Amino acid sequence: MERNAVNPENGIEENSGTGSAFDTYMGEVSGLERLSSGEREAAFLNSMAGDTDAQKLLAKDFLPDVVDLAKLYAGQGVDEDELVSQGNEALVEGVRLLSTFQEWQEAESALVRMIMNSMEDLISEEGEFRENASKIADRVNLVSDCAESIYRETGLDAGVSEVADRLGVDVDHVTEAFRLSGFRIAHLKKPEESGE
Repeated sequence: MERNAVNPENGIEENSGTGSAFDTYMGEVSGLERLSSGEREAAFLNSMAGDTDAQKLLAKDFLPDVVDLAKLYAGQGVDEDELVSQGNEALVEGVRLLSTFQEWQEAESALVRMIMNSMEDLISEEGEFRENASKIADRVNLVSDCAESIYRETGLDAGVSEVADRLGVDVDHVTEAFRLSGFRIAHLKKPEESGE
């Protein structure tokens, strides 16, 4: 049986190629030994004082918390592995910013908020991306349907201006939809082919 190599930087075993890397990561994180409440408090206080070893220890101790937080956001349009990755990035950045807090409990709450905010931002960005992609697809489909309709009526490929006139939109609207399709709308002539 092949044994996974342990990363000396973080103490987590590296994937040997069996199963997904994320599954291996999840298994390793769930097996991490957690700090006691007193040890965690000390790690926060030392991290707040700028101790980089304490920051690394605290970040490692928070890895299972990031996984738990990601599970809260599962099913909102972003894969769990992406949420964990985003949360881990916020965790690493967050432990470096703890020196701005006076009380360790305040720092702990702020760190959790940073992680959650990063996951919420990722979900929001993904939602905006999907909304924009849907609008682009709708525009391309509208132009495609119109070009197909003109072709069925005339037996000829349609020009961009002809489609724009039929749809009652600006020629730039049709040209942009055509460009976004990779110039792959059936029965629509490229502007240079139709002299437009």
